[in-house]
Amino acid sequence: LATQTARGNFWIRGVAEPIAMLLGLLAAALSGGGVIALAIAHVAASAVATLVAFFVTARIYGGRPLARAIFRAPHHRAMERFSLPLAVSELLAALSQYFHALVLPLWVADATILGVFFGAEYFARAINNTRYGFDTVFCPIVSEAHERGDRARIQDNLSLLSRWVLSLALPLVILFSLFPEAILSIAGRDYYSCAVFLVAFAIAMGLYS
Repeated sequence: LATQTARGNFWIRGVAEPIAMLLGLLAAALSGGGVIALAIAHVAASAVATLVAFFVTARIYGGRPLARAIFRAPHHRAMERFSLPLAVSELLAALSQYFHALVLPLWVADATILGVFFGAEYFARAINNTRYGFDTVFCPIVSEAHERGDRARIQDNLSLLSRWVLSLALPLVILFSLFPEAILSIAGRDYYSCAVFLVAFAIAMGLYS
């Protein structure tokens, strides 16, 4: 089941979501570009990724069993003790990740600078996604080890996860740092001015991952 879940996560977040986003950006560029076109591309790509996620999840767990598990699942206190602190941690991480989007406009009034800044942040987020891709496998394994008090297994799996994430994230950090303009050319020449932002975000997110 863990293998199927990892494979499903790969198809959703590793294949469907980036392809949908790239196709959306390409369609936006061919239609003349602009903020509205980019917004439509982003929403459409997210909708496609969501539909693929529902389809893949239903294939793995079955449509009806999945629905019963969502709406009629019994409460497991051990899972709650493990999941609730993790959920709070993820929520705080998400808030800290987007907090600058609320604060930066208070000091920077130029919409162009804000646009390229957040564009660079979105591209660099691919580095963080290398870690998220392992969460669906890593969390259940660590949850079981945590419940059994097996700290050695937790440490071994954390070390293995760290090596995998480093091996995937480091090439992206190097690529984004050495060729920022080539990466940003996907979104158009207007984003060339945020090359320095992409390098900064790439290094920061590499350290965070």
